[in-house]
Amino acid sequence: MKCAMNSRLAMIPASCLLLAALTSAGCSSAPTEEEDVSVSNSDLTGTLSASELAATKASLRAVANANMTRTDNFDEVRAQVEPLVAKLAKHFGKQAATKKLPLVEGAWHQLWSDFPYPMTSFISMDPKQVYQVVNADGHYWNIGDEKALGLFGLTGVLRGAFVPNGTKIDLQFTNVGFRFGRLNKKTNLESLADGLESGDDYYTGIPGGGKAPNGPINIKGTLETLYVDADLRVDQGTQEDFLDKNGSVAVEGYGSKFFVLDRVTTPAK
Repeated sequence: MKCAMNSRLAMIPASCLLLAALTSAGCSSAPTEEEDVSVSNSDLTGTLSASELAATKASLRAVANANMTRTDNFDEVRAQVEPLVAKLAKHFGKQAATKKLPLVEGAWHQLWSDFPYPMTSFISMDPKQVYQVVNADGHYWNIGDEKALGLFGLTGVLRGAFVPNGTKIDLQFTNVGFRFGRLNKKTNLESLADGLESGDDYYTGIPGGGKAPNGPINIKGTLETLYVDADLRVDQGTQEDFLDKNGSVAVEGYGSKFFVLDRVTTPAK
């Protein structure tokens, strides 16, 4: 789903939370007498206590926010993110994608991903302004701030369609384009996504139609939500190789990549 999975173009999975606040929130208080045991419940079952869950989420957010704009340290950050994600995933448990979709539906702000977003000399993406709006009926819109030639503000849009498949979803990008002007802080992302879907809100397609191998349309992948609640979502996604008519790899895919996202609370529609 932007964010979850995103295109190989420079576009796309809320106000950024202050890192200081996140770091402070991530500092767990001293354990109570009841919690101070040699083997915790989470060690035995994977289920986190309320304080353990809050501390794990805060630690993940702190790492993600501290590295939101970095693309040079994916391996280092992933080494910090992976054990936190593993704890959340074990706590959440394996669930069918159809069961998770009502929780995933809505608007999300991407905090961090180790999925590489190639930039071009013409278009650059603002990694602090990457959003995704998911519709449980089977589609989503990735929406993000971009600049053309480093000067002109644009809003990039990318549509994906998906079908549940066990604990994952199978996805494919179907439309891509841009809008003139950057996102406004008062933009209701869900309303914008609804307008893009219905055609009530415009977007301009990219030259050449945006089809692979020169664009994201028809690129496929998978996405699994490892953890989701009212305010945090963690996905693990892959992108398939795109083959040309001769069966050769025209667009190389990617193995497991993480996406850490915060729920966006937008003004009423």
